[in-house]
Amino acid sequence: AKSAVYSSKQVLAGIIEERNVGQRTTLDVLNARADLTAVQESEIIAQSNRLVASFSLISAMGRLSAPDLGLPVRITTNDGSSSVEDIWLDLRSLNEK
Repeated sequence: AKSAVYSSKQVLAGIIEERNVGQRTTLDVLNARADLTAVQESEIIAQSNRLVASFSLISAMGRLSAPDLGLPVRITTNDGSSSVEDIWLDLRSLNEK
């Protein structure tokens, strides 16, 4: 995805130069920019998929807990089970409580 973005940027730069000397139209430049935007979107989706897969793997290994991740939260123990204090409680509206 990164090399596709790089290639699309090079194509766009070339088309802009060709337009400057009269060999391309503004529409060609706009189409190249649209192609670049689509490729950048694909790169963002690929990065997102990689993060989701990473966290899925960590979860499958049983290592996706607050202490394992080193999160700065207070962990309470009730009847042998642990839970994390709800730090968003104060920010919720009365209707959501």
